[in-house]
Amino acid sequence: MPSGPQNSRTYYEILGVNRTASADEIKTAYRKLARTLHPDVNPGDPQASTKFADVTTAYKALADSLSRANYDAEQSLKERRADAARTRAGGATSSATYGTPPPRPGASPTPNSQNPAPFTGDEAARLVTTARAALSRMRFVEARELAQRSLRIKRSAEGYEVLGDVYRMQGRVDEAVNMYTMSLQLNPRNAAMMERLQRLARADNSTTRREDVRRNQTRDSNAAAARQTVPSSTPYDSYTPRAGSIGAGIMPEKRPLLKAFAMIVGYGTTFFLLMAMILFLQEAPTGSGPLPLAIVSKWSGGVLAVLMGCGLILGWTMTVTGAVRRLDDELVFSRGQSGFVPPMGPVLLVLSAVSFWAAALVHVLLTLLQEGRVAGILRAFGAVAVVVLVAGIFYDADGRGQILLWGGNVVFLSYVFGWFIGDLFRTD
Repeated sequence: MPSGPQNSRTYYEILGVNRTASADEIKTAYRKLARTLHPDVNPGDPQASTKFADVTTAYKALADSLSRANYDAEQSLKERRADAARTRAGGATSSATYGTPPPRPGASPTPNSQNPAPFTGDEAARLVTTARAALSRMRFVEARELAQRSLRIKRSAEGYEVLGDVYRMQGRVDEAVNMYTMSLQLNPRNAAMMERLQRLARADNSTTRREDVRRNQTRDSNAAAARQTVPSSTPYDSYTPRAGSIGAGIMPEKRPLLKAFAMIVGYGTTFFLLMAMILFLQEAPTGSGPLPLAIVSKWSGGVLAVLMGCGLILGWTMTVTGAVRRLDDELVFSRGQSGFVPPMGPVLLVLSAVSFWAAALVHVLLTLLQEGRVAGILRAFGAVAVVVLVAGIFYDADGRGQILLWGGNVVFLSYVFGWFIGDLFRTD
């Protein structure tokens, strides 16, 4: 993409905003400038068209999250190169002016020339490793602080990556995109990071576009005249198929229809499974059930199949329709690079196999305490709870307590499996 208008100002300077400005602040600044600089408003200014074109170009680049990330990376690279050039020029000038002789072979370095902190690189790496371990245990606040400390000591791609992962898990998309961009500047060959950045940018763009549609429905006539000059782009201009995704082959214009179809089929099938249990499978077995456990001895094979089927279908449906984020965005499954403490995702699955209700409570409390995003996982827990409550209420009284106490274990584990399968059909 072009680096900017012909003058030396950055896009942020042209719009009069900071580099940390939000999407809404950028949009507000553009609208104000568009109304002021539009050629129709300034017929006597020969530079009006040029000024308006610069503002429009700047807005077009910064309004799209992925385009803005690429522009920021380009600007940071230019700044680093300029700083390096100034440093080299300053060193050459100092040597020429004062005649500083090079060190003699075998001479001991002076105290001032010694590295005052030879361990800083190792310390930064240790902090990043500890931050990864904290992130895997969903200790987001601790992971964020450790990553920030490592970056204060030494800028590294790994430090920015961990910080981006923390912001992503907390639902702070703009900040996560910025951190991933900084990581890619230091390690541009990280394909997984580029894919993560593109996925976040696409999700953020979709949300922004939906908000724009709602705002545009109530816009006044004067604002409409200015906004009509905004360069339009196709709704899916930044789409890049996700590697290994079945949904990557779905045409963009067909996705809303397929999402509606998935919603109808998924929730409809869940409803019919529960109705089948209520009408035909509500009697508890007289002998032992299909599972050789006393705590579920009153479960019939049909009820077990219904619970597993409902969980599987709901997990698939809710991720395909966007009711929950991707599984790896809600639960942490990656292990830190040191220590033997497992990540929180597998711990949650093991705990839910013992008691779903305890697992849900622990996970929600831990997420809230660590400033994590809890809305998505609450929807998942809520869907599982509804299935368990409906099945328990309408099941035979002898087995009702067993369904209410232990049914969530089966439903949630099946839900997670369906969630994993459904992620393959997502395009973000």
